[in-house]
Amino acid sequence: GGRYLFYDARGHGRSVPWGDEPTSVPTLAADLAAIIAASRLDSVILAGHSLGGMTLLQYCHDHPASVGGPSGVVRGLALCNTTFGDVINSLLLRPLPAVAQRGLRAIGDWLLADPDRWGELQSMPPALAQWLVRWIGFARGASPTQLAYLGTFDASYANPALSRLLGSILSLDLRETLESLTVPVLVVTGAQDRLIGR
Repeated sequence: GGRYLFYDARGHGRSVPWGDEPTSVPTLAADLAAIIAASRLDSVILAGHSLGGMTLLQYCHDHPASVGGPSGVVRGLALCNTTFGDVINSLLLRPLPAVAQRGLRAIGDWLLADPDRWGELQSMPPALAQWLVRWIGFARGASPTQLAYLGTFDASYANPALSRLLGSILSLDLRETLESLTVPVLVVTGAQDRLIGR
């Protein structure tokens, strides 16, 4: 009996290109604010997966009066396989030894120093790319079809946009926003999910 709204974020799916706005999570949150306003709903429950979950938290940070309380339009959140900040540490480095953590941070710094380098990373040897996709994106038992699908998904991003968006994600720090939420929040992640962890 509810009304469901789905949309493709900037730079995703069939949405328009990024345009002149900064390629950042706050820009995505501003888009969400415009969609909520245009929906003219008195109350909404927001659900976001991965980058979508980060967008929801950024929206709550930027529009605290809209979340909960007597006049807030947002009545609840569902955060699915996402994080609130320090993405490299919380998503990738926690289970790794210190030397591997330093190596991955160095690669991240190199990649973000020049947006065009994302294309160079995508042109790595197929065997290495497949190993990275398997290690980062899946728990044990992933099929070749799943690996191929995720590889195609990653390749669908525009290189400069993804590089600049990664920079915004890496600087994300929304822990206080998450801790201050007064509306019901459902947090969902896979027990064996290597990317998000526990």
